[in-house]
Amino acid sequence: MTVGRDTSAEPPTPSVNPALPAADITAAIEVINRFTLSADARDWGTAIGCLHDFVDFTAQPAQPAATIPAFELVEQIKSAVLRFDATQHLVTNHVVASAPDGMTCTVSFRYEHLRDGRCWTLGGRQEYRLARAAISWQITGIAMRSTWQHGDRSLVPAP
Repeated sequence: MTVGRDTSAEPPTPSVNPALPAADITAAIEVINRFTLSADARDWGTAIGCLHDFVDFTAQPAQPAATIPAFELVEQIKSAVLRFDATQHLVTNHVVASAPDGMTCTVSFRYEHLRDGRCWTLGGRQEYRLARAAISWQITGIAMRSTWQHGDRSLVPAP
């Protein structure tokens, strides 16, 4: 007879993805964090370095999917971010999975935008696609799905 606690009603413990080495999982999270941090730091060279030459990008519901050059995506981000006195782009709850052409990483996001003492916050979920580059991983796709917003939407011009 075995004595112990009954674990039959407990949810299963999440397992580590055995197909991905821990170093690759860490690298995926690192490049995504570096990319979002670069927007707040206005460090456009770092932002471009995180991206593959071309990126599949969509920001639903406002922007349909398109494959665009990395420099063009960074210019779009730069144009949006420089409208504000300050921004803070936070990503969290990273879930990394293997994909046929590399990895995916799903995150929750919360983006804060401040101008003239007024704030607009956008939140939701993003899925990043990543591929191995010469010495690191690079972002090849970003699918952004905003699910909520709060604050002064008039801070952002209509598309």
